[in-house]
Amino acid sequence: MRLKDEVCSGVDLAPEKRLLSQRDLRAHLDAKGISYTVSVERDDLHLFDVDLHGQKARLRVATLDTEREAGRHLHQALLEHGQGYWGVHRGNLAVLGPEAGVDAAVGFALETGLACWGVLTAAGRDDTFVIAGGYSEL
Repeated sequence: MRLKDEVCSGVDLAPEKRLLSQRDLRAHLDAKGISYTVSVERDDLHLFDVDLHGQKARLRVATLDTEREAGRHLHQALLEHGQGYWGVHRGNLAVLGPEAGVDAAVGFALETGLACWGVLTAAGRDDTFVIAGGYSEL
């Protein structure tokens, strides 16, 4: 699977070079006009309950020290949760999305702009795969 180039047209896809916090995800959702509430699990873990067209979805947002750790953290979380889970990572943030079929997960990521905001990744049967075409980091 690959996102069409026009999906992220006009979005700055340059890799993030600064440390991020959950406030950066808040700013993204605010800019998209998406309503949400946030609860704090720990200083480095926030739960975003997103309301999209009357449907609630929980995003688990982990703040790590580096972008490499965020990518690894998301990979591990997806493997632990298993097929049907997805997420994004941008810089040092890892965002685990709710269980959904690939089409529903990609649809949610596109509608919220998360597919262009972070590296979109989904869990397979025993590995994870990046859905190319949006934001990426090396």
